[in-house]
Amino acid sequence: MGLLLESGQGVRRDNGEAFYWYRKAAEQGYAKAQNRVANMYAHGVGVVQDYPQAIIWYRKAEAQGLADAEIGLAFMYVMGNGIEQNYGKALVLYREAADQEQPFAQNMLGYMYAEGLGVPVDTTQAAQWRRKAADQDLPQAQFDLGAMYENGVGVKPDYVKAVELYRRAEIQGFAPAKESLDRFLAK
Repeated sequence: MGLLLESGQGVRRDNGEAFYWYRKAAEQGYAKAQNRVANMYAHGVGVVQDYPQAIIWYRKAEAQGLADAEIGLAFMYVMGNGIEQNYGKALVLYREAADQEQPFAQNMLGYMYAEGLGVPVDTTQAAQWRRKAADQDLPQAQFDLGAMYENGVGVKPDYVKAVELYRRAEIQGFAPAKESLDRFLAK
């Protein structure tokens, strides 16, 4: 019921009512509903934004191994929203989700390795994680990996591969990829 109310499929869209139904399911232990409640608290959708409540619900869903909850909680640690910023804990959570083949988590691991957040900078690891996400058609990962190939960061420079990755991201409507592709091809 929460999903229908949140999306407006066949009913009038009502995020507050959606929150009510998600919360009922979450209180019964349903991990996906717990994650949805956490997201709604984190973003103030259908309920007043409340980071501590978001963290409580993310932890409940994360304890059941839900990759999306691991990602949500990891993001809270990265941003320091309602919790002390802790890149090490974020890295562990992203790794757990990445091991479940979640492309957003894989790309975030690539970002953390590229920037040295919670780990020493390791551009080779960054490229490996971004490749896993790009292979699952995540446009941000395709763009990021394309830039790595264009600039020879963590991989040997390969302009053909860079263009291919930028094009794959552009086809999915990722605007920064189009800008990079236009700039790259104008050289």
